[in-house]
Amino acid sequence: MKKRVILSENQRERLVDLRRSGSSINDLVQEFDIAEVTAYKIIRDLGAAAERKKHVYLSSAEKESLVESYKDGADTATLAKEFNVTREVVSRIANSFGVARTRTEANTKYSLSHHVFDEINDEATAYWIGFLAADGSIGKKNKIKLELATKDHDHLEKFLNFIESDRPIYERCYGHPSVVVEFYSKQMVQSLARHGVVRNKTFKLKNHPEMHSSLIKHYYRGYIDGDGCIGHSITGGRWTYPYISVLGTYAFLENMQAWILDCLPGVTKTKIGTRRKISAYSKCAKSQTPAVLELIYGNASIYLDRKYEKAVEIFLGEG
Repeated sequence: MKKRVILSENQRERLVDLRRSGSSINDLVQEFDIAEVTAYKIIRDLGAAAERKKHVYLSSAEKESLVESYKDGADTATLAKEFNVTREVVSRIANSFGVARTRTEANTKYSLSHHVFDEINDEATAYWIGFLAADGSIGKKNKIKLELATKDHDHLEKFLNFIESDRPIYERCYGHPSVVVEFYSKQMVQSLARHGVVRNKTFKLKNHPEMHSSLIKHYYRGYIDGDGCIGHSITGGRWTYPYISVLGTYAFLENMQAWILDCLPGVTKTKIGTRRKISAYSKCAKSQTPAVLELIYGNASIYLDRKYEKAVEIFLGEG
């Protein structure tokens, strides 16, 4: 049984809109982390409320005001709430004034550098492809989503700066509190796919994409920032040896370890464990772990702050 999740009013409205746009109940259950019966109840309740809103009459002046706001970039959800109508009514009024927006046009309300992932030719690009390979999500209709823990809000800001976007960051309070940015870009999805970041990538990633050898460390740092853990093992209530642990497919971790061994001949090979199709690379050694962390985090200019600080603390011998 799913843990009960309480959705905000905006989240409930978004769920209904997604359903009307063709999303399946299963998609909605996964998107909002709710039970199937809850999804059906929200759709039923808000559907009845929407029927009542359909009968709200807007004067000519109100319609003109709505259309002007729409032309200025206001989204349908905001206008629906402001004028107490449904999103469909907002779109219909805009269409009657000859002001229709396609999904692509609506998406251009915010800036976005669509070609930023075309080529891997610098540290930042390699890093963010690695990070998206671990923590990003590619959805239907060229949707890209990045959702992080609330404490990593600043890292999401770094991502938006990299893709040159002024899109807002949304907070989600159900389940584990998180911050989210999502957008649509066919060009970006195509570029990411060439670099191994595809839909349902969890069990598909096998190796880092092709890039100059000097950039590989940045790719792996991005991946580890997304799907790795850095710290100290604890014995008898006390910190002992430093460790780094990374999750992924067996093939991906084997290739990552091969790269580490090639760069650091003094580091010994470690067994990669697998459980329920998910594998884990772990290195826990007094001298070898700091060396691995320095290889990946040394002289870095982009990173997840909290992991970078822990890594530097370890390889400088301060922790």
